[in-house]
Amino acid sequence: ECYDKDIMVVLEKVGLLHLKGTLAHQEVGFNELLQLSEDDLKEMGVDKLLHRRKLLRAAEEHKKEKEKVTEGNLRYNSSNRRPLK
Repeated sequence: ECYDKDIMVVLEKVGLLHLKGTLAHQEVGFNELLQLSEDDLKEMGVDKLLHRRKLLRAAEEHKKEKEKVTEGNLRYNSSNRRPLK
């Protein structure tokens, strides 16, 4: 079972849920996935070039989406602070 919800989002987004066992077996979390190369994925058993490229591209896109949400939340929180009395 894959233990990382961000990896599950990425796999589902690109239709590669069948790879969750491979990633879980190798104990790859989302942060580790971002550090992998196509060759790393091939060595782990992701044989299809298109799958490797889709997975890495989707992981980068997901990272950017998460950063936007975090940045937006920080901006929202700082703009809604009220001065202490």
